[in-house]
Amino acid sequence: RRISGRDGTIFEEAKKTLVEKEKLETDNWKRIYGFDYHDQEKEANVVIDTSDKTPKQIVDMIIKKMKEKKIV
Repeated sequence: RRISGRDGTIFEEAKKTLVEKEKLETDNWKRIYGFDYHDQEKEANVVIDTSDKTPKQIVDMIIKKMKEKKIV
């Protein structure tokens, strides 16, 4: 709806364009990096929601997880 309003297009057209763009981006990511970025969480050793954390808190969480897994 936001894109439709911004571009002055019909909602369904904006939605179709966005879906096509996401498909191209997903295909390119998979071709370049070898995996679908929508599946990253399944492949990850650690998943951190950074939306409400400071950079220091994020680093501290990463270090803690690395120590737990004896990576450092």
